Amino acid sequence: MASASGVFLAFLSLALFTSVLAATENLEPSALPTLPPANPDISKDPCAFSDIDKLMYRLENTSLSYNTSLLVETCDDICRLLYGVGNPDILGIGAMVSYALQGIVAMTFGPCLLIIYMFWGETRHGLFKLLLRLTIPTHRANAFTAVCVLISLAIRLFGKAPAFERRFCGTFAVYQLFVSGVGIAFYFFFHRFKDRVQSILFIALFGASVISCLAGFGVQMLHIPGAMNVLAGRTEGGAEFFSSPPQKIFTDCHEMKGFPWAHPGEDNFASGEVTGLCVGSIVLLLGFVVLFIWKQKRLDQANKHASTSSRFSRFNLARTALLILPFLITASTGSALVRMFMAMQKIRQDIQKYGKDEYKDNEWGFGQVMAVIVWVQYVGDLVTILIAAFTNDDEEKTSQGEREDVAPAANINQPRREASQATSSSPVPDQTGNMDSVEQQSNQSSAVEMPTMLARQRSTWTRNGAGTYLPA
Repeated sequence: MASASGVFLAFLSLALFTSVLAATENLEPSALPTLPPANPDISKDPCAFSDIDKLMYRLENTSLSYNTSLLVETCDDICRLLYGVGNPDILGIGAMVSYALQGIVAMTFGPCLLIIYMFWGETRHGLFKLLLRLTIPTHRANAFTAVCVLISLAIRLFGKAPAFERRFCGTFAVYQLFVSGVGIAFYFFFHRFKDRVQSILFIALFGASVISCLAGFGVQMLHIPGAMNVLAGRTEGGAEFFSSPPQKIFTDCHEMKGFPWAHPGEDNFASGEVTGLCVGSIVLLLGFVVLFIWKQKRLDQANKHASTSSRFSRFNLARTALLILPFLITASTGSALVRMFMAMQKIRQDIQKYGKDEYKDNEWGFGQVMAVIVWVQYVGDLVTILIAAFTNDDEEKTSQGEREDVAPAANINQPRREASQATSSSPVPDQTGNMDSVEQQSNQSSAVEMPTMLARQRSTWTRNGAGTYLPA
Protein backbone atom coordinates (compact mmCIF):
# COMPACT_ATOMS: atom_id res chain seq x y z
CA MET A 1 0.00 0.00 0.00
CA ALA A 2 2.77 2.35 0.92
CA SER A 3 4.70 1.54 -2.23
CA ALA A 4 1.67 2.22 -4.40
CA SER A 5 1.16 5.65 -2.84
CA GLY A 6 4.84 6.46 -3.31
CA VAL A 7 4.68 5.58 -6.98
CA PHE A 8 1.59 7.72 -7.37
CA LEU A 9 3.24 10.73 -5.75
CA ALA A 10 6.32 10.35 -7.91
CA PHE A 11 4.20 10.17 -11.04
CA LEU A 12 2.21 13.24 -9.94
CA SER A 13 5.38 15.24 -9.27
CA LEU A 14 6.78 14.32 -12.66
CA ALA A 15 3.55 15.39 -14.35
CA LEU A 16 3.52 18.71 -12.51
CA PHE A 17 7.14 19.40 -13.37
CA THR A 18 6.49 18.62 -17.03
CA SER A 19 3.48 20.93 -17.12
CA VAL A 20 5.42 23.77 -15.47
CA LEU A 21 8.21 23.48 -18.03
CA ALA A 22 5.71 23.51 -20.86
CA ALA A 23 3.94 26.57 -19.43
CA THR A 24 7.10 28.64 -18.90
CA GLU A 25 8.92 27.64 -22.06
CA ASN A 26 8.00 30.82 -24.01
CA LEU A 27 8.04 33.27 -21.06
CA GLU A 28 10.52 36.16 -20.66
CA PRO A 29 12.85 36.23 -17.66
CA SER A 30 11.42 37.43 -14.39
CA ALA A 31 10.18 41.04 -14.52
CA LEU A 32 10.64 41.59 -10.78
CA PRO A 33 11.91 45.17 -10.27
CA THR A 34 15.59 45.18 -9.42
CA LEU A 35 18.48 47.61 -9.38
CA PRO A 36 19.72 48.70 -12.82
CA PRO A 37 23.28 47.53 -13.42
CA ALA A 38 25.51 50.51 -14.11
CA ASN A 39 27.79 48.73 -16.55
CA PRO A 40 27.48 44.94 -16.37
CA ASP A 41 30.40 44.40 -18.71
CA ILE A 42 32.89 46.17 -16.43
CA SER A 43 31.48 46.52 -12.94
CA LYS A 44 29.02 44.49 -10.90
CA ASP A 45 28.21 47.49 -8.70
CA PRO A 46 24.63 48.58 -9.53
CA CYS A 47 25.31 52.11 -8.21
CA ALA A 48 28.49 52.83 -10.17
CA PHE A 49 27.00 55.31 -12.64
CA SER A 50 29.70 57.60 -13.97
CA ASP A 51 27.36 60.25 -15.37
CA ILE A 52 23.73 61.16 -15.74
CA ASP A 53 23.55 60.01 -19.36
CA LYS A 54 24.13 56.36 -18.47
CA LEU A 55 21.60 56.45 -15.67
CA MET A 56 18.89 57.99 -17.84
CA TYR A 57 19.66 55.60 -20.67
CA ARG A 58 19.13 52.63 -18.36
CA LEU A 59 15.93 54.03 -16.93
CA GLU A 60 14.46 54.92 -20.32
CA ASN A 61 15.24 51.70 -22.17
CA THR A 62 14.52 49.20 -19.40
CA SER A 63 12.08 51.14 -17.28
CA LEU A 64 9.92 48.16 -16.22
CA SER A 65 12.82 46.10 -14.89
CA TYR A 66 14.00 48.43 -12.12
CA ASN A 67 12.69 49.62 -8.80
CA THR A 68 13.56 53.33 -8.60
CA SER A 69 12.73 53.52 -4.88
CA LEU A 70 15.18 50.70 -4.20
CA LEU A 71 17.73 52.47 -6.37
CA VAL A 72 17.41 55.73 -4.43
CA GLU A 73 17.46 53.94 -1.10
CA THR A 74 20.51 51.84 -1.94
CA CYS A 75 22.62 54.29 -3.95
CA ASP A 76 23.50 57.43 -2.02
CA ASP A 77 24.98 59.29 -5.00
CA ILE A 78 22.05 58.85 -7.38
CA CYS A 79 20.18 61.94 -6.15
CA ARG A 80 23.31 64.07 -6.21
CA LEU A 81 23.91 62.87 -9.75
CA LEU A 82 20.40 63.90 -10.79
CA TYR A 83 20.33 67.24 -8.99
CA GLY A 84 23.95 68.15 -9.64
CA VAL A 85 26.86 69.28 -7.49
CA GLY A 86 27.58 72.56 -9.29
CA ASN A 87 29.29 73.84 -12.41
CA PRO A 88 32.20 76.25 -11.82
CA ASP A 89 31.98 77.60 -15.37
CA ILE A 90 28.49 79.02 -14.75
CA LEU A 91 27.91 78.95 -10.98
CA GLY A 92 31.47 79.55 -9.72
CA ILE A 93 32.40 82.25 -7.22
CA GLY A 94 34.26 84.26 -9.87
CA ALA A 95 31.28 84.07 -12.22
CA MET A 96 28.97 85.30 -9.46
CA VAL A 97 31.27 88.27 -8.83
CA SER A 98 31.11 89.07 -12.54
CA TYR A 99 27.30 88.86 -12.52
CA ALA A 100 27.15 91.20 -9.51
CA LEU A 101 29.38 93.72 -11.31
CA GLN A 102 27.07 93.54 -14.30
CA GLY A 103 24.09 94.51 -12.20
CA ILE A 104 25.95 97.29 -10.37
CA VAL A 105 27.29 99.04 -13.48
CA ALA A 106 23.97 98.57 -15.30
CA MET A 107 22.20 100.37 -12.45
CA THR A 108 24.88 103.06 -12.11
CA PHE A 109 25.02 104.02 -15.78
CA GLY A 110 21.34 103.35 -16.40
CA PRO A 111 18.60 104.40 -13.95
CA CYS A 112 20.98 106.30 -11.63
CA LEU A 113 22.35 108.24 -14.61
CA LEU A 114 18.77 109.09 -15.51
CA ILE A 115 18.31 110.69 -12.08
CA ILE A 116 21.48 112.75 -12.58
CA TYR A 117 20.24 113.82 -15.99
CA MET A 118 16.83 114.88 -14.69
CA PHE A 119 18.14 116.95 -11.78
CA TRP A 120 21.64 118.12 -12.76
CA GLY A 121 21.91 117.50 -16.51
CA GLU A 122 21.60 121.18 -17.42
CA THR A 123 23.52 122.80 -14.57
CA ARG A 124 26.46 120.39 -14.50
CA HIS A 125 26.88 119.76 -18.17
CA GLY A 126 30.57 118.84 -17.90
CA LEU A 127 29.99 116.12 -15.30
CA PHE A 128 27.07 114.66 -17.19
CA LYS A 129 29.04 114.69 -20.44
CA LEU A 130 31.84 112.75 -18.73
CA LEU A 131 29.37 110.18 -17.39
CA LEU A 132 27.93 109.73 -20.86
CA ARG A 133 31.39 108.93 -22.18
CA LEU A 134 31.72 106.27 -19.48
CA THR A 135 28.48 104.56 -20.51
CA ILE A 136 29.89 103.29 -23.81
CA PRO A 137 32.57 100.93 -22.34
CA THR A 138 30.17 100.03 -19.52
CA HIS A 139 27.38 98.69 -21.71
CA ARG A 140 29.92 97.15 -24.08
CA ALA A 141 31.47 95.16 -21.21
CA ASN A 142 28.02 94.08 -20.03
CA ALA A 143 27.02 92.87 -23.47
CA PHE A 144 30.33 91.06 -24.03
CA THR A 145 30.03 89.24 -20.70
CA ALA A 146 26.40 88.31 -21.36
CA VAL A 147 27.12 86.88 -24.81
CA CYS A 148 30.12 84.82 -23.65
CA VAL A 149 28.47 83.26 -20.64
CA LEU A 150 25.15 82.64 -22.41
CA ILE A 151 26.87 80.71 -25.18
CA SER A 152 28.19 78.27 -22.58
CA LEU A 153 24.77 78.29 -20.90
CA ALA A 154 23.00 77.36 -24.14
CA ILE A 155 25.45 74.53 -24.79
CA ARG A 156 24.87 73.23 -21.29
CA LEU A 157 21.08 73.48 -21.49
CA PHE A 158 20.84 71.48 -24.71
CA GLY A 159 22.63 68.64 -22.94
CA LYS A 160 21.40 66.65 -19.96
CA ALA A 161 22.06 69.27 -17.30
CA PRO A 162 21.18 68.43 -13.67
CA ALA A 163 18.05 69.83 -12.04
CA PHE A 164 19.73 72.50 -9.90
CA GLU A 165 21.76 73.74 -12.83
CA ARG A 166 18.72 73.99 -15.08
CA ARG A 167 16.89 75.99 -12.45
CA PHE A 168 19.87 78.34 -12.12
CA CYS A 169 20.13 78.76 -15.89
CA GLY A 170 16.48 79.79 -16.15
CA THR A 171 16.91 82.50 -13.51
CA PHE A 172 20.23 83.56 -14.98
CA ALA A 173 18.74 83.93 -18.48
CA VAL A 174 16.11 86.36 -17.17
CA TYR A 175 18.81 88.26 -15.26
CA GLN A 176 20.95 88.71 -18.36
CA LEU A 177 17.91 89.67 -20.41
CA PHE A 178 17.08 92.39 -17.90
CA VAL A 179 20.66 93.70 -17.74
CA SER A 180 20.97 93.79 -21.53
CA GLY A 181 17.57 95.43 -21.93
CA VAL A 182 18.42 98.14 -19.41
CA GLY A 183 21.74 98.82 -21.11
CA ILE A 184 20.44 99.12 -24.65
CA ALA A 185 17.39 101.18 -23.62
CA PHE A 186 19.43 103.76 -21.72
CA TYR A 187 22.07 103.87 -24.44
CA PHE A 188 19.43 104.69 -27.04
CA PHE A 189 17.96 107.32 -24.74
CA PHE A 190 21.18 109.23 -24.04
CA HIS A 191 23.22 108.82 -27.23
CA ARG A 192 22.80 109.90 -30.80
CA PHE A 193 24.36 107.60 -33.35
CA LYS A 194 26.81 109.61 -35.44
CA ASP A 195 29.22 106.87 -36.45
CA ARG A 196 27.19 104.39 -38.50
CA VAL A 197 29.70 101.55 -38.21
CA GLN A 198 29.96 101.90 -34.44
CA SER A 199 26.20 102.03 -34.16
CA ILE A 200 25.76 98.86 -36.21
CA LEU A 201 28.37 96.99 -34.16
CA PHE A 202 26.84 98.13 -30.90
CA ILE A 203 23.31 97.15 -31.93
CA ALA A 204 24.56 93.78 -33.23
CA LEU A 205 26.36 93.06 -29.95
CA PHE A 206 23.35 93.91 -27.84
CA GLY A 207 21.07 92.07 -30.25
CA ALA A 208 23.15 88.92 -29.86
CA SER A 209 22.99 89.33 -26.10
CA VAL A 210 19.22 89.74 -26.04
CA ILE A 211 18.69 86.83 -28.46
CA SER A 212 20.91 84.60 -26.33
CA CYS A 213 18.96 85.57 -23.23
CA LEU A 214 15.65 84.84 -24.93
CA ALA A 215 16.95 81.50 -26.20
CA GLY A 216 18.15 80.42 -22.77
CA PHE A 217 14.95 81.61 -21.14
CA GLY A 218 12.85 79.81 -23.75
CA VAL A 219 14.71 76.52 -23.34
CA GLN A 220 14.19 76.66 -19.59
CA MET A 221 10.60 77.89 -19.39
CA LEU A 222 9.14 76.18 -22.48
CA HIS A 223 10.80 72.97 -21.26
CA ILE A 224 10.96 71.38 -24.75
CA PRO A 225 8.39 70.38 -23.35
CA GLY A 226 9.68 70.20 -19.77
CA ALA A 227 12.88 70.78 -17.84
CA MET A 228 12.99 67.19 -16.64
CA ASN A 229 12.01 65.94 -20.11
CA VAL A 230 15.14 67.52 -21.49
CA LEU A 231 17.05 66.10 -18.57
CA ALA A 232 15.75 62.63 -19.39
CA GLY A 233 16.21 63.06 -23.12
CA ARG A 234 12.47 62.75 -23.73
CA THR A 235 10.48 64.76 -26.26
CA GLU A 236 6.95 63.77 -25.25
CA GLY A 237 5.15 65.39 -22.37
CA GLY A 238 1.89 65.01 -20.54
CA ALA A 239 0.56 63.30 -17.46
CA GLU A 240 2.22 59.99 -18.29
CA PHE A 241 5.58 61.58 -17.66
CA PHE A 242 4.87 61.83 -13.94
CA SER A 243 4.63 58.04 -13.74
CA SER A 244 7.75 57.45 -15.83
CA PRO A 245 10.98 56.25 -14.18
CA PRO A 246 12.82 59.60 -14.53
CA GLN A 247 10.10 61.46 -12.66
CA LYS A 248 9.69 58.63 -10.16
CA ILE A 249 13.32 58.88 -9.24
CA PHE A 250 13.00 62.63 -8.61
CA THR A 251 9.92 61.97 -6.50
CA ASP A 252 11.80 59.34 -4.51
CA CYS A 253 14.73 61.72 -3.98
CA HIS A 254 12.31 64.32 -2.66
CA GLU A 255 10.41 61.94 -0.36
CA MET A 256 13.25 59.72 0.81
CA LYS A 257 16.32 61.96 0.77
CA GLY A 258 14.79 65.39 1.37
CA PHE A 259 15.84 66.98 -1.93
CA PRO A 260 13.73 69.87 -3.28
CA TRP A 261 10.73 68.96 -5.39
CA ALA A 262 11.43 69.03 -9.12
CA HIS A 263 8.93 68.47 -11.89
CA PRO A 264 8.22 69.77 -15.40
CA GLY A 265 6.85 73.28 -15.45
CA GLU A 266 8.35 74.28 -12.12
CA ASP A 267 8.50 78.05 -11.73
CA ASN A 268 11.85 79.63 -11.06
CA PHE A 269 10.29 82.46 -9.05
CA ALA A 270 7.54 82.80 -6.53
CA SER A 271 4.37 84.56 -7.64
CA GLY A 272 5.35 87.78 -5.87
CA GLU A 273 8.70 87.87 -7.62
CA VAL A 274 7.10 87.31 -11.01
CA THR A 275 4.67 90.15 -10.29
CA GLY A 276 7.53 92.39 -9.26
CA LEU A 277 9.40 91.68 -12.47
CA CYS A 278 6.33 92.38 -14.61
CA VAL A 279 5.51 95.61 -12.79
CA GLY A 280 9.12 96.74 -12.99
CA SER A 281 9.26 96.06 -16.70
CA ILE A 282 6.02 97.93 -17.36
CA VAL A 283 7.12 100.93 -15.30
CA LEU A 284 10.46 100.92 -17.06
CA LEU A 285 8.82 100.87 -20.49
CA LEU A 286 6.29 103.59 -19.69
CA GLY A 287 8.97 105.71 -18.09
CA PHE A 288 11.14 105.62 -21.16
CA VAL A 289 8.23 106.47 -23.43
CA VAL A 290 7.31 109.51 -21.34
CA LEU A 291 10.89 110.69 -20.91
CA PHE A 292 11.67 110.27 -24.58
CA ILE A 293 8.64 112.35 -25.54
CA TRP A 294 9.63 114.95 -22.96
CA LYS A 295 13.16 115.09 -24.30
CA GLN A 296 11.96 115.61 -27.86
CA LYS A 297 9.20 118.09 -27.09
CA ARG A 298 11.13 120.17 -24.55
CA LEU A 299 8.18 121.45 -22.56
CA ASP A 300 10.16 124.33 -21.13
CA GLN A 301 11.32 125.58 -24.51
CA ALA A 302 7.88 125.22 -26.05
CA ASN A 303 6.33 127.36 -23.31
CA LYS A 304 9.13 129.83 -22.59
CA HIS A 305 7.03 132.73 -23.92
CA ALA A 306 4.08 131.94 -21.68
CA SER A 307 3.60 133.62 -18.33
CA THR A 308 5.06 132.00 -15.25
CA SER A 309 1.69 131.39 -13.61
CA SER A 310 0.13 129.75 -16.65
CA ARG A 311 3.27 127.74 -17.32
CA PHE A 312 3.38 126.17 -13.88
CA SER A 313 -0.33 125.74 -13.50
CA ARG A 314 -0.45 123.86 -16.78
CA PHE A 315 2.60 121.62 -16.50
CA ASN A 316 3.16 121.33 -12.77
CA LEU A 317 1.66 117.83 -12.61
CA ALA A 318 3.66 116.63 -15.61
CA ARG A 319 6.90 117.99 -14.18
CA THR A 320 6.25 116.42 -10.81
CA ALA A 321 5.62 113.07 -12.49
CA LEU A 322 8.80 113.40 -14.52
CA LEU A 323 10.80 114.09 -11.36
CA ILE A 324 9.32 111.08 -9.54
CA LEU A 325 9.54 108.72 -12.50
CA PRO A 326 13.35 108.24 -12.44
CA PHE A 327 13.15 107.09 -8.82
CA LEU A 328 10.38 104.61 -9.68
CA ILE A 329 12.41 103.26 -12.59
CA THR A 330 15.50 102.93 -10.40
CA ALA A 331 13.57 101.23 -7.59
CA SER A 332 11.79 98.73 -9.85
CA THR A 333 14.88 97.86 -11.87
CA GLY A 334 17.10 97.55 -8.82
CA SER A 335 14.53 95.43 -7.00
CA ALA A 336 14.19 93.07 -9.96
CA LEU A 337 17.96 92.63 -10.31
CA VAL A 338 18.41 92.06 -6.57
CA ARG A 339 15.58 89.50 -6.49
CA MET A 340 17.05 87.54 -9.38
CA PHE A 341 20.58 87.64 -7.99
CA MET A 342 19.38 86.45 -4.57
CA ALA A 343 17.44 83.64 -6.29
CA MET A 344 20.66 82.52 -8.00
CA GLN A 345 22.49 82.68 -4.67
CA LYS A 346 19.76 80.54 -3.06
CA ILE A 347 20.22 77.88 -5.74
CA ARG A 348 23.97 77.86 -5.11
CA GLN A 349 23.31 77.40 -1.40
CA ASP A 350 21.04 74.43 -2.13
CA ILE A 351 23.70 72.88 -4.34
CA GLN A 352 26.27 73.34 -1.57
CA LYS A 353 23.87 71.87 1.00
CA TYR A 354 23.06 68.69 -0.92
CA GLY A 355 26.33 68.36 -2.82
CA LYS A 356 28.34 68.27 0.41
CA ASP A 357 32.00 67.41 -0.19
CA GLU A 358 31.61 67.27 -3.96
CA TYR A 359 30.67 70.96 -4.17
CA LYS A 360 33.60 72.88 -5.70
CA ASP A 361 32.03 76.12 -6.96
CA ASN A 362 33.53 78.28 -4.19
CA GLU A 363 37.10 77.38 -5.11
CA TRP A 364 39.10 79.93 -7.09
CA GLY A 365 40.52 78.41 -10.25
CA PHE A 366 41.61 79.61 -13.66
CA GLY A 367 38.05 80.05 -14.91
CA GLN A 368 37.00 81.96 -11.79
CA VAL A 369 39.94 84.34 -12.06
CA MET A 370 39.33 84.91 -15.78
CA ALA A 371 35.67 85.73 -15.11
CA VAL A 372 36.80 88.66 -12.96
CA ILE A 373 39.76 89.70 -15.14
CA VAL A 374 37.33 90.35 -18.00
CA TRP A 375 36.44 93.55 -16.15
CA VAL A 376 40.06 94.72 -16.05
CA GLN A 377 39.74 95.98 -19.62
CA TYR A 378 36.63 97.88 -18.59
CA VAL A 379 38.47 99.53 -15.70
CA GLY A 380 41.31 100.42 -18.08
CA ASP A 381 38.85 102.12 -20.44
CA LEU A 382 37.38 104.11 -17.57
CA VAL A 383 40.81 105.26 -16.38
CA THR A 384 41.79 106.28 -19.92
CA ILE A 385 38.61 108.32 -20.36
CA LEU A 386 39.03 110.01 -16.98
CA ILE A 387 42.67 110.93 -17.64
CA ALA A 388 41.78 112.32 -21.07
CA ALA A 389 38.90 114.33 -19.59
CA PHE A 390 41.03 115.89 -16.84
CA THR A 391 43.83 116.62 -19.32
CA ASN A 392 41.43 118.43 -21.64
CA ASP A 393 40.04 120.42 -18.72
CA ASP A 394 43.55 121.58 -17.75
CA GLU A 395 44.29 122.60 -21.34
CA GLU A 396 41.03 124.54 -21.58
CA LYS A 397 41.74 126.35 -18.32
CA THR A 398 45.26 127.25 -19.51
CA SER A 399 44.04 128.60 -22.85
CA GLN A 400 41.27 130.53 -21.14
CA GLY A 401 43.80 132.14 -18.78
CA GLU A 402 45.98 133.16 -21.71
CA ARG A 403 43.01 134.80 -23.43
CA GLU A 404 42.16 136.68 -20.26
CA ASP A 405 45.76 137.95 -20.00
CA VAL A 406 45.78 139.17 -23.60
CA ALA A 407 42.35 140.83 -23.51
CA PRO A 408 43.36 143.89 -21.36
CA ALA A 409 46.03 144.83 -23.91
CA ALA A 410 43.30 145.81 -26.36
CA ASN A 411 42.53 148.89 -24.27
CA ILE A 412 46.11 150.15 -23.80
CA ASN A 413 45.75 153.08 -26.24
CA GLN A 414 42.25 154.02 -25.16
CA PRO A 415 43.38 156.65 -22.55
CA ARG A 416 45.62 158.34 -25.14
CA ARG A 417 42.71 158.67 -27.55
CA GLU A 418 40.47 160.13 -24.86
CA ALA A 419 43.15 162.66 -23.86
CA SER A 420 43.62 163.87 -27.44
CA GLN A 421 39.86 164.26 -27.81
CA ALA A 422 39.70 166.36 -24.64
CA THR A 423 42.50 168.76 -25.68
CA SER A 424 41.32 169.32 -29.27
CA SER A 425 38.30 171.31 -30.44
CA SER A 426 36.95 169.71 -33.56
CA PRO A 427 34.31 171.48 -35.71
CA VAL A 428 33.20 168.06 -37.03
CA PRO A 429 32.69 166.02 -33.84
CA ASP A 430 30.42 163.42 -35.39
CA GLN A 431 32.86 162.47 -38.09
CA THR A 432 35.74 162.27 -35.64
CA GLY A 433 33.71 160.15 -33.25
CA ASN A 434 32.71 157.79 -36.03
CA MET A 435 36.28 157.39 -37.21
CA ASP A 436 37.48 156.77 -33.64
CA SER A 437 34.73 154.19 -33.23
CA VAL A 438 35.79 152.41 -36.41
CA GLU A 439 39.39 152.51 -35.22
CA GLN A 440 38.44 151.07 -31.85
CA GLN A 441 36.47 148.22 -33.43
CA SER A 442 39.38 147.48 -35.75
CA ASN A 443 41.80 147.36 -32.84
CA GLN A 444 39.50 145.10 -30.82
CA SER A 445 38.97 142.68 -33.69
CA SER A 446 42.67 142.54 -34.40
CA ALA A 447 43.32 141.99 -30.70
CA VAL A 448 41.01 138.96 -30.71
CA GLU A 449 42.09 137.45 -34.00
CA MET A 450 45.81 138.35 -34.00
CA PRO A 451 47.07 139.03 -30.48
CA THR A 452 50.66 139.41 -31.71
CA MET A 453 49.78 142.64 -33.56
CA LEU A 454 49.03 144.39 -30.29
CA ALA A 455 52.71 144.73 -29.50
CA ARG A 456 53.25 146.97 -32.49
CA GLN A 457 53.26 150.76 -32.09
CA ARG A 458 50.01 152.51 -32.97
CA SER A 459 50.17 155.07 -35.80
CA THR A 460 47.96 158.22 -35.60
CA TRP A 461 46.72 160.61 -38.23
CA THR A 462 47.83 164.26 -38.17
CA ARG A 463 45.27 166.99 -38.04
CA ASN A 464 45.29 170.02 -40.41
CA GLY A 465 45.20 173.64 -39.39
CA ALA A 466 41.43 173.63 -38.95
CA GLY A 467 41.70 170.82 -36.41
CA THR A 468 40.16 168.18 -38.67
CA TYR A 469 41.43 165.22 -40.68
CA LEU A 470 40.25 166.75 -43.97
CA PRO A 471 42.72 168.45 -46.29
CA ALA A 472 43.17 172.14 -45.53
